[in-house]
Amino acid sequence: MPRGRADMGQAAGGSYGRGVKAIRIHAYGDASVLRLDDIPVPEPAGGEVLVKVAGTSFNPSEIGLRNG
Repeated sequence: MPRGRADMGQAAGGSYGRGVKAIRIHAYGDASVLRLDDIPVPEPAGGEVLVKVAGTSFNPSEIGLRNG
């Protein structure tokens, strides 16, 4: 059974719209430029869906991008 928006909000750690955690790069540099940010739960536009991410990875090519 598909999960609704309320379920996604609960999975994100609270009521829908509260937010999610994201590791983001704010500048070029070493690992110290990575920051854990609280961001709003994305709102899908028409024809889009919101997908719950269970796991991610970080590739060596992304280290080169971060270093500039």
